[in-house]
Amino acid sequence: MTFDTIYFEFKTPFHISNARSDYGQSERIFHSDALYAAIMQAWAMLGKSDWITPRPAFTLSSLFPFTCSNVGKRIHFFPKPFLQPNVSKNAIRPEDAKIFKKVKYIDAWHLEQYLNKTPLQTSINEVKGSYQTYENIDKGFLQADVIPRIRKPRLDKEDAEPFYTERLYYKTGSGMFCLIQFEDFTAKAKVQAALNLLADNGLGTDRNVGNGLFNWEMGQLSISLPPVSDWSLNLSLFCPENKEQLAGMLASEARYEIVKRGGWLSDPYNSYRKRSVYMFLEGSLLKTSASPKGNTIDLKPDNSLLPTQISHPIWRIGKALFLPVQI
Repeated sequence: MTFDTIYFEFKTPFHISNARSDYGQSERIFHSDALYAAIMQAWAMLGKSDWITPRPAFTLSSLFPFTCSNVGKRIHFFPKPFLQPNVSKNAIRPEDAKIFKKVKYIDAWHLEQYLNKTPLQTSINEVKGSYQTYENIDKGFLQADVIPRIRKPRLDKEDAEPFYTERLYYKTGSGMFCLIQFEDFTAKAKVQAALNLLADNGLGTDRNVGNGLFNWEMGQLSISLPPVSDWSLNLSLFCPENKEQLAGMLASEARYEIVKRGGWLSDPYNSYRKRSVYMFLEGSLLKTSASPKGNTIDLKPDNSLLPTQISHPIWRIGKALFLPVQI
């Protein structure tokens, strides 16, 4: 199956905040709910608030890393799924097991083998740091540094507070990508309008100092999928639509992790937190069809806790893109 793909090549350092708001450590995946939110915020800035809806006419994955091989081929990486590949118990030597445990991302070819339950012949030669691929790549295509910063107090009589921020740098020809499915051409044009604004405004944290600026382009990626299956793998953060749907997904073979999502409100309420919601992490194995699905939650805090009321909802979109899996 061929998927529309958006490529992000960052021109400036990039920081992705984590659940603990620890600036000293950046996440490596820009989750789908944050990308949905960035697109909707861009629409609001463009004066297109009427485009904002809890049921967007598109479904996107989270942002994952990509790089180019030594012959210029784009290599797409996905989070290592929460299921075992079809590998013989004797295929991996005990002394190599620790090396494979360090793998966090697999390339599109290996993802296809996971999805189709194709027998795999593995070798430590295909492990490049946190990445698993047969291709010849520079495993250091993503670099990071930590710089000191100060948090200026609002009152002059208070002392400035020092802190540290980790910043990510992608080498030329590398960056992040997401898969996206549009329901119609109108949805595609609206997303492209948002991306044009976001490219100059940035993604992630510290956009006010120029972080997260990028160039973007559309492309396509083909992934060999198995026939229709009762089991699927999510490539986005996923929030079930109701308790009945959730119960049906958690059969005994299900494999997953959950993550708490929330964060701070934007200006002028940035000293207040949104409410939180739990979602399934990318790469979870759930008993469900591969059709897009997921709930949207309003994370707006109680107005009685805020200095002034917020008149609009604060959507956290848990709509996910799924791929079928043979188990």
